[in-house]
Amino acid sequence: MIIENIFSNFLAFEQLTVNNDKLLEYANDQVKHGTKIQSKFLDLCGEPIESLSLIVQDKFNELHKSIGLSADYSHIIDNAWININNNINIDSAHCHPGQVFSAVYYVEANNDCGDLIFINPDKGLCHSIHPILIENFNSFNSHNYRTVPKAGNLIIFPSHLEHYVRTNISNSLRVSIAFNSKVIKNHS
Repeated sequence: MIIENIFSNFLAFEQLTVNNDKLLEYANDQVKHGTKIQSKFLDLCGEPIESLSLIVQDKFNELHKSIGLSADYSHIIDNAWININNNINIDSAHCHPGQVFSAVYYVEANNDCGDLIFINPDKGLCHSIHPILIENFNSFNSHNYRTVPKAGNLIIFPSHLEHYVRTNISNSLRVSIAFNSKVIKNHS
């Protein structure tokens, strides 16, 4: 039997070589402490965030080309924000409406600091394939996909893909910087 995968989604992973110590210092300077979750939208001018933003923007455009999108358009960073989480999760599934690609870069992430969970957009799947029927989870039968945060890791995904973060059960902070892209027409 021939099986063809249709209506696919993706996650793109890349381990970046950047100075996480400077990014951690930057994150701590940007975000007010004292609550369990701190988040702040960023001005992308100035180092070290400007260099990281340019790397992420290049990765958005590399992915754009890799999945067969038109060379007449490019991605630019539309917005970005820092999240510093300690023993908290972002348990409401959400997506990033009006964006094309989204990314998260982990500045600091240790074991058990809260996995990033992506939800299969095929909402009917959970009504037809119960987990007890599954011997080997794969892209045809999984209801969700779990990624384990790792410092230096960049994850890019379609902005419409619903996701959430599990509880940080470690004694360490999870520090991430998130990005959204928008598409612009290239000038000839």
